[in-house]
Amino acid sequence: MKDKPKPHNFKGNKNYKSIIIGFIRILKKDNVIVPKYKIENTELEVKNLLNAINEVKKEVKLLQKKINPNKEKDIYAIFDFYKMYLEDDYYINDAIEEIREKKLNAAYIIEERHKKTISFFNTLEDPKMRERKDDIDFLTQKVLNYLLKNKGNSSNILSNQVIFAKKISPLDLILYHAQGVKAIVTEEGTFTSHTSIIANTLDISYIMGIENCLNAVNNNDIAIINGFTGEIIINPEQSSITKYKIKKEEQENLLLELEKEALYKSYTTDNKYIKIMSNIDVIDAPEKINKYNFEGIGLARSEFMFHDKETIPSYEEQLIIYKELLIKNKNIEVTIRTFDFSEDKTPNTLKVFHQHNPSMGLRGIRFSFYQKIFKTQLKALIEASKFGNLKILFPMISSYQEFIDIKKIEAEILKELNIKKNYKLGIMIETISSVYILQDIYKDIDFISLGTNDLMQYFFAVDRSNSIVKYLSSPFAPSFIRFLNEITSLIKKYNIELSICGKIASMPNIIPILIGLNLDILSVSPLSIPIIKRVIKKISYSESVKLVNKLIKNKTYKENENLVANFLKDNKVNLEF
Repeated sequence: MKDKPKPHNFKGNKNYKSIIIGFIRILKKDNVIVPKYKIENTELEVKNLLNAINEVKKEVKLLQKKINPNKEKDIYAIFDFYKMYLEDDYYINDAIEEIREKKLNAAYIIEERHKKTISFFNTLEDPKMRERKDDIDFLTQKVLNYLLKNKGNSSNILSNQVIFAKKISPLDLILYHAQGVKAIVTEEGTFTSHTSIIANTLDISYIMGIENCLNAVNNNDIAIINGFTGEIIINPEQSSITKYKIKKEEQENLLLELEKEALYKSYTTDNKYIKIMSNIDVIDAPEKINKYNFEGIGLARSEFMFHDKETIPSYEEQLIIYKELLIKNKNIEVTIRTFDFSEDKTPNTLKVFHQHNPSMGLRGIRFSFYQKIFKTQLKALIEASKFGNLKILFPMISSYQEFIDIKKIEAEILKELNIKKNYKLGIMIETISSVYILQDIYKDIDFISLGTNDLMQYFFAVDRSNSIVKYLSSPFAPSFIRFLNEITSLIKKYNIELSICGKIASMPNIIPILIGLNLDILSVSPLSIPIIKRVIKKISYSESVKLVNKLIKNKTYKENENLVANFLKDNKVNLEF
């Protein structure tokens, strides 16, 4: 009889306060989670498979056209193999026959046939033939990616599972969310990564930065995710499972209480009003989170509105999406950020080359200018502004020239559409240089949003996705609080509306600092709204100002962490609910 696995624990960086109990599903590098389910309409499934294969064929042909067959014969031949494999009877006709016979979804059939193919290639002695399995892996991955976009019956297949992976991209996360996943554990990642941000919006408990955890767990192990502490218990005793089930129920009951409180506006104990807005990542987010009362959308990340597209949508497609979002939220301000594409959230067709240092390269407004997609998006946004209260936000502004180029394109669009300006323009403060061009542009902008995720990355020179050096980047660091204090004072002097939409605005223990810095508009992840409002209602603005004055005089982030913890304790703010 097999011994029962012994319990053991991990500790990582917590992203969201929730308790999840489920079975582990290990996701190896470049794998996709393939569901298995019965289908009724086999011909529709066959059509989905043929469409997926044709899309991959198009990609292969497009890539092959960029290769000179005379100078790069070997590379050209690889693409010939790709095309041949995608037209092979075993790959297509036999798979179609199996779909019809077994009445199973195409992705599962393709994955199972792929396993058999790889097993066969592993038996071959010719090294060149064995190397072909990497090409087949590549093609199968492509086909599966297309198939799994048709989410249909795949919802909730992961509802009782916890994904363990090296890392997860934001786009993968959206796919897994559609399949019902509620928790993800990764070896890499930080709380300011894009994946972390999306996880929070989609109500996925995300624990990151646990080195070598993949080697310490097995598929179908039981895991308890403690979102309060970042602790993970593997194969717990039954007593622990019972304990956490009770705690989970208590948490859910308290959340209901907080949601009722969140229906009202937030005032500090000395009556300072703090406006709470919401960050959203997917177009239907406001509908999913309408139980949380927010007073505007402070950040709609437009790049994720089109997460299921392989190419940048046309002007008409974008206009429909923006118009829909504004009409659904016509009574509140809606801030839409222009595309903030970067290495981990760029459509494949726009990845023209690999960037060795993507966080310092083509991203945000730079990427949109380079790829000539900016004018189309801005035109769609300006046209859509007729349908609501629109604020347009530009990311990664780092020079005066970029802003001049934006204003020039805006003037062209207003002339082409023959309409008057019916929206507000703003920039994100994400780079240090953007602070020092405010004196040149403040008369031409209506609002500013602090994007502290990237601002911290550039301030500390710490890659936001690098878990090894994350300890060097802390929002409690006295130097960073001093810098924020300088920024807020400067912007207030220019009399420009200022908000913060970075991850730290959703962290309850940072709220006293932000209020003490005179930030009175917070745009936070929707699920954080109830607890953020609870914190605000328990603390004083004037005392928060005094707290910040103490924090900027300290020398270490540890001192400041302790000072803020005591401040919250003294004000009876309990974050361990």
